[in-house]
Formats: sequence, C-alpha cells, structure tokens
Amino acid sequence: MIRWLLFIPFIETYMDERKNNLLSKFLLKRNMYCLENTKSFYIHKQVQLTALSYQDKNKKDLIHKLKSNYRNEIKSFEKKISKEQVKLSRLTNLNKMIIEFLLNNFRGQKPNINKLNRLSIEKSLLIFIIFCKDQILSCQVWIRKKNRARLIYNVADYKIMQNNKMQSANKYLMFSTILNLNNSNFDIIDLGGISGENNNIDKFKNQFSRKKTLSYNIISF
Repeated sequence: MIRWLLFIPFIETYMDERKNNLLSKFLLKRNMYCLENTKSFYIHKQVQLTALSYQDKNKKDLIHKLKSNYRNEIKSFEKKISKEQVKLSRLTNLNKMIIEFLLNNFRGQKPNINKLNRLSIEKSLLIFIIFCKDQILSCQVWIRKKNRARLIYNVADYKIMQNNKMQSANKYLMFSTILNLNNSNFDIIDLGGISGENNNIDKFKNQFSRKKTLSYNIISF
C-alpha cells in the first residue's frame, strides 16, 4: 500500500483552491493553508493556529491599534525613508538577489526555492522588500489566491539592519505591507502560524493581528 502511494503524483493546491476535475479525484492531493476543514477522509492532517491581520486601510487607524513602542519605532523609521537611501518595493517575481537573501538569512529550514519559483511562474507570489543603499534589510514572501494572502517567509538581515541603525525595518515592513494589501482589497491577510507560547514571533504577529483562526494542511484523495 505504501509503495503504491509513493508512485502517485501530488496535486498541490494553496489557500482553499479546489481541484474538481475527474483526474484529480484519483490522485493524491496536498491542500496547503486551507481555512476550511471540509475533508471527511484524509491520510494526513496538520492543524495550525494562525493570525489574521487588522483590516484598516487608513494609516492612522492601523498605527493607533499598535502598542506605543511599535508606534514610535514605525514613525521613527518612516522619517528615515525620506532622509536616507531607503526604499520599499512590491514584486511578483523572484530574482537571484532575493533567492540569495532568503537562503542566507532564513532562520530554520531553508526555503524551498523550487516551490517558490513554481508559484512565481503561476503569479501566486507577492514579495515586499525594504532596501537600504542597494542592500536588502527585510523581505516578506506571501502566497496570493484571489482575495487572500498568506505570509510564508519573513526574513531580515539583522547585521545589516544594526550596522545601518535600521533595527525597526522589519516592523515597518509588516506595517506597510498590511496597509498595501488592505488597500489592494485583500479580504483575508493571514500572517502565518503562531505557536501560542507567546515567544518573540508570536508577540510580533500579535501586534498586527485582529484575531486568531485555524488553518489546515491536508493530504487526501
């Protein structure tokens, strides 16, 4: 049985996308980041607690919901954008510079570049970047499907940030990205998984989160 399953190719879908054609019913499907648990039969299911962002389109409304230390850091960083060589970019395609940045700075299991390239070709990626003097300070990679977006990689070069006195770049990038997505009419902006242990990652995401929800990664026929 196990050997038989290994020879069946995966159909991999994201963000509640459905594959309903006849062929897909006979293949193994990996449904990633689904917000609805609709599978009655599955081979594997992983449940994850995730954070949904605030939905404010107005900058003042969003920043008012953050704690004072975050507000002050974001306002201070915003002043540096006009005075120094700092710029923000929104991209839909990977390039060599971004790939090298992700591989060199991601803390944990290395990003799956082949999968990211495939998503990029499918126009399913959004990439937000802060540059300083032509160097990447911080980068966020999101999956997009119609009116939904989910953060999958949030990567920063803390050494460059510290050397340029730009330690708040990651906070500002999250703030500006949420505003950008809200004003681009995304209804669901998922900040990705949280552990529930109130660690630094949880605290960071909770600052920008209006509520928690469950998402599901399911392997099924």
